[in-house]
Amino acid sequence: MKVIKFSLVILVLNQVSSWSASGSNYHYQSLNNDTLPSILIIGKTGAGKSTLGNYLMVDKKQSFEVGHSQESATITSSSLITKIGGEYFKVVDTPGLFDTKRTNEEIINEITRAIQNCAFGIKAILFVLQFTRISEEEKTVIKIVKGFLGEDTLRHFIIVFSKCGKPLTFLPPQKFKKLWCDNIRNLVNSAGNRWSISPNSDFLSPGEPEFEKNLEELRQNILSIDGVYAISYFEEYRRAVTEKNRRETEAEDQRSKERSEREDAIRRAEIEKELRLKINAELEYTKSILRTRYNEVPCSIL
Repeated sequence: MKVIKFSLVILVLNQVSSWSASGSNYHYQSLNNDTLPSILIIGKTGAGKSTLGNYLMVDKKQSFEVGHSQESATITSSSLITKIGGEYFKVVDTPGLFDTKRTNEEIINEITRAIQNCAFGIKAILFVLQFTRISEEEKTVIKIVKGFLGEDTLRHFIIVFSKCGKPLTFLPPQKFKKLWCDNIRNLVNSAGNRWSISPNSDFLSPGEPEFEKNLEELRQNILSIDGVYAISYFEEYRRAVTEKNRRETEAEDQRSKERSEREDAIRRAEIEKELRLKINAELEYTKSILRTRYNEVPCSIL
């Protein structure tokens, strides 16, 4: 009996050791995505969204596909489970805006589907911006994202600067903030001043102090957000936006119709005026012909 119990203990210990060695993969797979708050990662194609998602994974056997071009490697949204500060989260990687093969409208529709699948709400929205390339396109991305998600979601935003060079990465926060343009400064302020730097793997490796410092700051930013953004709020906002767009479209159509009717009325008036002038001219011409002929009639006939 003692031999059997000892063998059973060894078997259990081996199993536990196996789970630990695999990053507790069994446990992560057993969790239900639909009962976990989500961390949504959004941004432009090539900004480093998938890479950031992989950095957040505790189980390193889980990973998002990473692209290396201006074509998004993330075609449809995908999700993995991770653990931050003792809490489990569903990390959702979304397709990037300004993909060379798809329109922003198609990508936004896919992101909408991803958000609607975050049934337990969204804890944080990681808006990834490539700091070295804050161009007009990046400014447009900021405008699109804020307009698409709505002002209320800013309470759950964290701005994550990616692909920062070595000098930028090691700058003190106050000096780094002085490099922000007005668009970035306003965006960060509207997001409750939550921002982080995504570790740059070109010169940092997991385990290095600065790499872990960057990730820990991001984790703390995530945990600092109160509550979750309920999907019902997003759906209500999108319905309101759709209704607003419908009313604006109808109003514009009505204005266009009225403008067209006014232009048609003006054209008709001009045509009628031209016709009257033409008819009057023809009448005058006819009268002049008749007068000429009348004057040419011999007096004897009269």
